[in-house]
Amino acid sequence: MNRYTLDTDHLTLLKRNHPIVRSKISLIPPETIFVTIVTIEEQLRGRLAVISKIANQPERFSIAYDYLFDSFLDFYNLNLLRFDPVAVDYFQQFRRQKIRIGSQDLKIASITISQQATLVTRNHRDFIQVPGLQLADWSIL
Repeated sequence: MNRYTLDTDHLTLLKRNHPIVRSKISLIPPETIFVTIVTIEEQLRGRLAVISKIANQPERFSIAYDYLFDSFLDFYNLNLLRFDPVAVDYFQQFRRQKIRIGSQDLKIASITISQQATLVTRNHRDFIQVPGLQLADWSIL
């Protein structure tokens, strides 16, 4: 059975009810769809950055904290993948190969490869550089 890792962009599209992404995900068994702990980190950093930015605008706190709360609920219901020692080994190998993509993306790719999964992303330009990484884009027909 195929396994799929949603990149941060596809998780965001899913949360925003992108019709094509929703349609494709509805056809895939939920137990085969994952996100990485790195995506969780990226999402949390974004939410916390917004909260920090509005520190002098208390009237916006409620909305910002609601988004943070909703993110935690979403994470609770997701199948999560760890950045385990096997993924770390891939990451270090790719670093030695001087693959020129961002560290977070390289971590996501390493986790995905270590799990023998397909990365679901719109960012083919960067991820295509990672040897052995299988890619899919569920945002297009």
